[in-house]
Amino acid sequence: MKLKKILLQLGLLLAFVGVTYFRPDTAAFASVTLPTNQDVASIKSNSVNSVDYYAGNQGNVFGGENINYFGSTQYPNLSDVQANWTSNNRITKKTTAIYFQYSSAAKINTKGWPGAEYTSMYPDVSVVNNGSIVSLGSNQVNWVKSAGTSVSAPSGWQEVDVDFSKLGVIPKFPIYFGFTYVADAGSGAEKTTVRYYQLRLNALNDSDNTMADVHINNDNPVKSTDTTVSGTAEPNSDVTLSGVSNEYTAKADSLGDYTISLGGNTLASLGASSGDSITVTESNDMGDTKSATADVKDTVPLTTTAATPTVAVDPDTLLANITGKSDADVLKWLAGSGAAGLTTTKENSTTALGVSDGLTYTADTTDLATKIAGASSTSPVTINVSASDSNGDKTTSPVAIQVYPTDGVFQFHSVTDFEFGSLPVPTQETLFAPTTAPSIILDDTQTVGKGWSVSAQATAMTNGSNTLHGKIVYVNAGGKLVDMTKQAATVGTGERQKNANTAEIATGWAGGSKVVPASQFSSGAATGVTPGIYLDAQPNIYASAAAYTGSIDWSLTNAPS
Repeated sequence: MKLKKILLQLGLLLAFVGVTYFRPDTAAFASVTLPTNQDVASIKSNSVNSVDYYAGNQGNVFGGENINYFGSTQYPNLSDVQANWTSNNRITKKTTAIYFQYSSAAKINTKGWPGAEYTSMYPDVSVVNNGSIVSLGSNQVNWVKSAGTSVSAPSGWQEVDVDFSKLGVIPKFPIYFGFTYVADAGSGAEKTTVRYYQLRLNALNDSDNTMADVHINNDNPVKSTDTTVSGTAEPNSDVTLSGVSNEYTAKADSLGDYTISLGGNTLASLGASSGDSITVTESNDMGDTKSATADVKDTVPLTTTAATPTVAVDPDTLLANITGKSDADVLKWLAGSGAAGLTTTKENSTTALGVSDGLTYTADTTDLATKIAGASSTSPVTINVSASDSNGDKTTSPVAIQVYPTDGVFQFHSVTDFEFGSLPVPTQETLFAPTTAPSIILDDTQTVGKGWSVSAQATAMTNGSNTLHGKIVYVNAGGKLVDMTKQAATVGTGERQKNANTAEIATGWAGGSKVVPASQFSSGAATGVTPGIYLDAQPNIYASAAAYTGSIDWSLTNAPS
């Protein structure tokens, strides 16, 4: 079993294995005076930790001790337990001394083994560590033995020094406060150590622990090659890494961010390889703790998705981003939001990777510019794209993107209505311009220089029962008048302009109800007439309160007529 998997477990076990403490018979107890400047307070009860306290002539023996022969028939009465450097009656990482006060004697049970006697007896602070009861005290002093089978309880305070600098981690709760004695049956029999606890200080219940949750690597797996472990925890708390062969600690900053350095080692070199897990435990000054666990993997899978898995490339885009470009340049464009819109995340994460993460895309084919240019909507080129980052993490399966060029967009964007308002019945044939200047806009993303033309043909205007004595005509820039009710008139020509995706057909056309006498066209083309579409009205027009309406059919051709 790997050392990292041997976790420190605390709890009351059914067997005792460990080193006992022997105190010589001649040791004498010396009472101490409680310091007045070290925040000394009783820890028998507090409002946070759960305390199991056994008062009076009682006590709980750790399981597995041979109390049939060496049990205590009279328990020393623990009247109080105090500690220095407390906070609201709770021990802290600054606590260095525990003070015991007893008020009665202890007596051994000699029924099972006549002649048995104490060889030592002293207050003790213990934990259960990986199956063994471990004393945390460093300076226990024996009580005075009044007879072989009894020990006189000291009348003053007895100090037991402890190291709680890593409280909550080493030692973990529960922590036991009581006494230990060694009994000897004599005649060469093996001495037996018996441990009692009279106060047990427990860890917080989950509902009482208000510390922030611990997160490792944004709750993602960590890599076996990592030399640091980072995440978030309770601000200003101590964080400890377990699951590796050595002990590594750090302190979270005021925002709760932490980074545990492995001293240049990798997780794998410290015994945490792919398939294993690590644990980070936070602890505050009172030893309250929370933990989180992360899986260790050699590589963390990446997932790449495409917002637009089929990309149609217009002529401008083909020229700007593909034609003559390297495969790397084409992939960079293809991954962008204007094309496939690729997003790459690590396993169990929704945070998109970017340039700062060393994100790189690769394709399963080369010469991308040529292959895209030769594709079509019915036969697109399929590019399988994979991703990797600076940590060496890669996608487990590529994302397929289909790409093909198009002729671009060529269509009407908008066409205004032609309204002529309420007109007087003319005394002679007259041309009336629309009330407002018209607008006819084309969307055009064809190849630059690609020609086009726009034609229009009109119907007669009616008000239901009557047909207007007039017609819709077009006057071109040369002053030529075309009857649009008899034939289609070419009203605009042009070609795709560089850096322009729209074109206005009706620029400079007549509006504002401009009036032009039809007599100006009696000899053919007129001069000085503003081009545009007009209503050519006859003097015998039928006046009506009902509006005359008609329609214009617009046609686009992507080559000049």
